[in-house]
Amino acid sequence: MNLAEEAHHIFFPGKREDREITLKYSGKYKGYNASVRHTNKKIVFGLSKEWKEVDEDIQLGLLHLLYLRMYKLRGKSIQLDLYNSFMKRVGTYVVPEKQDAGLLERFHLINEEYLSGLLEPPNLVWGGENVRVLGHYDYGTNTITLSEVMRHAGELLNYVIYHEMLHMKFRLEFKGMRAIHHSREFREWERKFKLENAEKKLNEYLRKKRWKRFLGF
Repeated sequence: MNLAEEAHHIFFPGKREDREITLKYSGKYKGYNASVRHTNKKIVFGLSKEWKEVDEDIQLGLLHLLYLRMYKLRGKSIQLDLYNSFMKRVGTYVVPEKQDAGLLERFHLINEEYLSGLLEPPNLVWGGENVRVLGHYDYGTNTITLSEVMRHAGELLNYVIYHEMLHMKFRLEFKGMRAIHHSREFREWERKFKLENAEKKLNEYLRKKRWKRFLGF
């Protein structure tokens, strides 16, 4: 019996599941990401290879969450609580290895001005030229990734970095099965950034970028 089959047996003892249940660890997932795919004959769980080194009770919590989402159910378990606690703190154990010098300088300035210098620098890297996702904080790898479209955006780039730093400060909150990324307190802190009409200016900047791309500039 693999761990995914064991999870089903533990959390859904009265629910019959005739489909084949498989569990695969893969390097195609970043950090501690995972997924579940299912057909009429199979249920396939894909977990990043990092999960192999994690305590089985925490893995069971992840599998419980994925089953609940797949079945569209609500539920609780000690293992799910352990998983939630693990995801809140996992990034704090990652030693940064990739830090763009320019982004690191901005990080320190923002950290001192808005967060009393309390945050430790994460991995800081540039990603692809994405006009939809301008920045992203990965909790599992402790990495802030910035879109190339923001490279010459000046104070707007600082605003996006600050937003991602707030994810580091507040981490994840869980309400049932739902992960809360932007709590009320998060939004209150976001509004402390000293740039009037920041969101409006950011949208105008992106609109110009889209037009330049459309016109081939």
